[in-house]
Amino acid sequence: MTAEDDQMTPAEYAFSEALGHVRNATSALLGEEDQSSDSLLLGIAGLDLQGQFGDIWPVWIDDDRAAAESLAEAERLLGGVIDQVPLGLWAALTSLRRQVSDGDR
Repeated sequence: MTAEDDQMTPAEYAFSEALGHVRNATSALLGEEDQSSDSLLLGIAGLDLQGQFGDIWPVWIDDDRAAAESLAEAERLLGGVIDQVPLGLWAALTSLRRQVSDGDR
């Protein structure tokens, strides 16, 4: 954690860390070697999802998780502060995670 992180509420940090995982998932989807229209559409959905976080600054997440794992982690983090998560954001995250998980990405 940095000095800036000390000024964040637990909910703000959960949003920030979740956004970091969504960014990793989006990058994984858009960077697949065997690029299909399906993975491109899912990657675009990831970009749209990132936009729903508004002015939240993402935490940089350095990991090798698959897109589905990153989205599951984002969902877990936001689930801890679910009472502060806008319904549209939660629905979009859950939908994208399910679609990506169904394709085993």
